[in-house]
Amino acid sequence: MLRLLATEPTNNRNLFVVGDEDQSIYRFRGADYRNVQLFRRDYPDHVLILLEQNYRSTQTILDVANSLISQNRNRTPKRLHTDNGQGVPVMVYEAYNEVEEAAFVADEIEKMIATRAFQPGDFAVTYRTNAQSRALEEAFVMRAIRYKLVGATRFYERKEVKDALAYLRLIHNPADSVALERIINEPTRGIGPKTIDALRTWATEIDEHAVTALSVLHHGPERTAQQLGRRLSAAAHKAPPLG
Repeated sequence: MLRLLATEPTNNRNLFVVGDEDQSIYRFRGADYRNVQLFRRDYPDHVLILLEQNYRSTQTILDVANSLISQNRNRTPKRLHTDNGQGVPVMVYEAYNEVEEAAFVADEIEKMIATRAFQPGDFAVTYRTNAQSRALEEAFVMRAIRYKLVGATRFYERKEVKDALAYLRLIHNPADSVALERIINEPTRGIGPKTIDALRTWATEIDEHAVTALSVLHHGPERTAQQLGRRLSAAAHKAPPLG
């Protein structure tokens, strides 16, 4: 369709296309930087406007970016520049994995805070995907560095993580009624409020924790709850001791 619009004289070829052949972060959605190059081939009399001025970074960062991306020979030569000044030198640290990377970042921040010249709020750590926050958060927690996650939910506050931890707490402590009520319908099992109320009452009457009470319910949604109770009890018996 694009080729037709770009080459058919009757369409006036009134096209305005914006693209960046130096990155393709939406590759998982089918984006391909080569589309920019193919467009220039199919529309040979195009007018090319390069946007080379950067408004966010310092010139030092742009020089590093220019040095790296210039190694790609299949691109339109361009030179990024800014009016933001030279900035501080760029330091590169090559870590073995995400845990080592997070430890390095946290250690550097901790050292700078210890000089009393900086506060935790003076630092910002950026990363590409949400999954990368876990290692950083754990490194900060281990060092008692206060932090705030912007634009996302902290790893251990995400619903799916809380659910998984609730299952683990129940396995090691079948008396944890708070954890049980969190996961009793995760995933959905059709166990309603009445069944949960009956479970609380029955657990009190037999003087047992809720997981044991689950195992004696026999019909309808209660049967599903019974199966859950048996599975949790079995997992608790197999789980190694903590510590």
